[in-house]
Amino acid sequence: RCEVIMAKRKMSLEMAQAVLLIGLGGTTLLALFLARLIFTPMISCLSHQKLVRKVEGFMPEEEFAWMQQCFENHPLTGPSVLDQNAFSATKGFVIAFNRRGIDMFKRDVRFECLHPYFDRALYAGANAFVMNLLVC
Repeated sequence: RCEVIMAKRKMSLEMAQAVLLIGLGGTTLLALFLARLIFTPMISCLSHQKLVRKVEGFMPEEEFAWMQQCFENHPLTGPSVLDQNAFSATKGFVIAFNRRGIDMFKRDVRFECLHPYFDRALYAGANAFVMNLLVC
């Protein structure tokens, strides 16, 4: 079972005081910017977009099982570079490309395991894609 753990950034009391002192010293704008940057969670979608969408029957079970088997021993799958406290039992890889790279992605046999998912998940309005494979 794989669990994703999201942690909020925390600031020490000393750091918060330092930011406050900077603001009192005449650079209030910088202090507000830093406080917002540190305390605001980073989310990669707009407020009207769903961060997660669950689709029942998205992929037949046998096709999903084939994908899982394919990734277990995939040559690109290596130790995770993510936070080792949360992802120490995982491995994976990341692939990124833009719309012009779709044909190259489709021709590359190393990524044939990703094709069924990509074909179903493709959003017509997207112009860039990042696929982060995580094997638990």
